[in-house]
Amino acid sequence: MTAPAHAHATDRKLSEGEITDLREKVKTFMDEHIYPNEGFFHEHSARRNPEGIAKMKELQARTKAMGMWAPHLPAEAGGMGIGFMPYVYMNEILGRSPIAPMAFGSQAPDSGNAEILWQFGNKELQEKFMKPLVNGDIYSCYSMTEPEVSGADPTNLQTTGKRDGDEWVINGHKWFTSQGEGSTFAIVMCATELDQPPHRRDEVLMVNPRHELPAVTSTAPEAVTCQADERVEHASRVRAQCHGRPKRNLSSSICNGFLEGTPYSPQGFRTRRTTLVAFHAPDA
Repeated sequence: MTAPAHAHATDRKLSEGEITDLREKVKTFMDEHIYPNEGFFHEHSARRNPEGIAKMKELQARTKAMGMWAPHLPAEAGGMGIGFMPYVYMNEILGRSPIAPMAFGSQAPDSGNAEILWQFGNKELQEKFMKPLVNGDIYSCYSMTEPEVSGADPTNLQTTGKRDGDEWVINGHKWFTSQGEGSTFAIVMCATELDQPPHRRDEVLMVNPRHELPAVTSTAPEAVTCQADERVEHASRVRAQCHGRPKRNLSSSICNGFLEGTPYSPQGFRTRRTTLVAFHAPDA
C-alpha cells in the first residue's frame, strides 16, 4: 500500500534561491526572537509555566503570521507544504536551539505523530486530534521503549495488543515515553500478530489516556541523567503500565509498525500489511 495521494501531492517545488531566502528568514527570526529568549525559557517552561506558555504562544503567532508554521506537513494538513528537502535545510537551523522547533510547530514527537495521523488516520481522528495537534493546542507522545528489552530493536517489544470482538486489549509496560506527562494522546507500538515474522508482528495503536482508560496509569517523569530537568521538554520521561480494554472506540486503520520509504519518496509509504487500527477512548 502506498501513502494516500493527498499525503504529499501538493508540496511546492522550491528553487535553490527560494530555499536560500527561506533559510535567511529563519536565521533572522532565530537571531531576533529565539536565541534572546533561551534564558527565559530555561527558567519558564513553555508547557507548564503560565509565563512560558504565553511567551511561546507569542512566538508561535509570529511564525504562523509569517507562513512558516509546521514545515514538516503539506498545506492541506496545516503546514507549509514545502516538501522534504526544503524542510531539511530549514530544520538544520531550527536544531540550533531547543525552543525553536516548538516555536515553528515542528517539535518531536508531535511532528511525527501528526504525520502518522495525516497519512493514515480517518477524518474523525484528523478533526479531533490531528488539527489541534498541528495548531499547537495539544501535545502527544510516542510510546515504544520498554524496560525489559532493548529499545534499539523494536522487534523485541513485549507489549501486546489483542482484538476482543469490537474491542482491543493492550497489555504491557512502557517507559521513557518522551512528552508523556500531560499529553492528550499516545501512539503505542505493540505486537498484535505474534505468529508472524518479526517485522510483521508489530502495529501502531492510538490511545487517549486522558479519558476513560482506568487501567492505563503513569507516574511522574523519572530522572534520566542530566536531562531530567522539566525545562528540557523533550527529555520528560514517564513510566507507564498499559493494560486496558477501551470501549466504543474502534476507529480506523493507521499503519504497520514497520514501513518502507518515506512520505516524500516517489512511492510514498509501502506497508506489508494494512489491517492496523487507531483507537481512542470516548469523551468523558
